[in-house]
Amino acid sequence: MIVRLLFLTAWLLLSGSSALFAFDHKDLTRLLKTGTCDSCNLIYAELEGADLREVVLQKAMLTGSNLRWVNLSHANLYATVLDGVDLKNANLKAADLRKAFVKKSDLSHSDMHLADMEGIYAVEADFSWSNLREANLKAANLKGAILMGTNLRNTKLQRANLKGAYLEKADLTGADLEDVYLDGAYLVNATWIDGSTCGDESIGRCVP
Repeated sequence: MIVRLLFLTAWLLLSGSSALFAFDHKDLTRLLKTGTCDSCNLIYAELEGADLREVVLQKAMLTGSNLRWVNLSHANLYATVLDGVDLKNANLKAADLRKAFVKKSDLSHSDMHLADMEGIYAVEADFSWSNLREANLKAANLKGAILMGTNLRNTKLQRANLKGAYLEKADLTGADLEDVYLDGAYLVNATWIDGSTCGDESIGRCVP
């Protein structure tokens, strides 16, 4: 982990990127020395394509950061603030995103297979065409979220809030929807938990 982060820092310096200056100096030093940066300030960081596998960033501030194509597989992002973040095409496999704040963030085309997102606040976030297969989204707030074409097969969505969410062409095969809130959710052409296709009147519920 430390070797990968040292390489990233060297690349930022050599490229003359302004990304380095998004980091608080003390937080960056702590990250490089320990591989962790709990509660640190990485607001508006430019980290596109960075390899941050297994990094510990719980309760860190990453508002507005550029994390496109970043590898955060198995990362600890518990209660991390990621609002307005660009995470398009990110690798978040098996990441810990419990109670994270990702309001209006772009997570489209990302891989979140087996991610733990229990209690995540993802109001109006974009998960379109992402892989959330077998993820834990219990009690997640996905109000107004975009889940078009999202792979939600065997996902745990108990007590999740999907009010007004857009789920056209989403695949919910085998998902656990116990006590899920679907008021106003757009489910036209979504694949329901039993494998059937939701019809044109599927607003708030799946109508075959």
